[in-house]
Amino acid sequence: MGKKRRKANSCFNCKTALRAKENYCPNCGQENHNKQASTRVLFSDFLQDYIGFDNKLIHSLKPLVFHPGEMTKKFLEGKRRQYIPPIRMFLFLSFLYFGTSLILFSNAETSITFNGNTPNDQLTNDFTDAYRRNLNLVMFFFMPIQALLIMLVYRSKERKYYVNFFVYTVHLYSFLFLIGTLFEFLDWALPREEGITSVVDYIMIGIYSLTVGYFIYYCIVSLKRVFNKKRNILRFVIVLLLSIAVFIAVFLGFILLLGWIYGMLDSASV
Repeated sequence: MGKKRRKANSCFNCKTALRAKENYCPNCGQENHNKQASTRVLFSDFLQDYIGFDNKLIHSLKPLVFHPGEMTKKFLEGKRRQYIPPIRMFLFLSFLYFGTSLILFSNAETSITFNGNTPNDQLTNDFTDAYRRNLNLVMFFFMPIQALLIMLVYRSKERKYYVNFFVYTVHLYSFLFLIGTLFEFLDWALPREEGITSVVDYIMIGIYSLTVGYFIYYCIVSLKRVFNKKRNILRFVIVLLLSIAVFIAVFLGFILLLGWIYGMLDSASV
């Protein structure tokens, strides 16, 4: 679906006269599109220009969820018109996930931070709040490292370039962000007390367990479909263990950094 341009009779930049069919100025090359519009229209332009929010996105979500590795395989084979580009999908779903988390749980996070405790307790709460808010960012920046780990185990003559593994990882994390968004809505719609105290808690445990099982199946099938390597399950286990070890190292580094930052802030406030 092409963008609906709000055209003018002359170029906004150089004032060259334009014909109705001209999308760009023949003199300076600027797009024939009026940026002055309502917030709703500008937001729609943003989705079309940078996210690609059109029917391709809808057609891409089904294989992303139910056909592991299909989009990645077709993209790497050059069949790229049917689905939304990987980066656009990743940006949209990560934007949806982070935005959902911020909107649904911003009040809860504020109540944790500003609750009238003593300075030491306040520092602890600030640290915990920063950890919760930035853990997702750690996962976000861990993605290119994840692609490298997969490359170390699954590299072959047909798939020897890093971009092959990066595209696969982008699709994998897009799937994670989509699932994460659904769970954010579930946690918001079905608030629970501490511990397992109701039928809702058992239902959520069942949903979480099924999701983890499906994610393991998703990884195994998608890796086999995209890279077609022998001993795929063994390779998956190796990638999983490497990912856990490296993620723990990155996560601990993040915790130490947070501790240092908040320690510096605490020292400065004394």
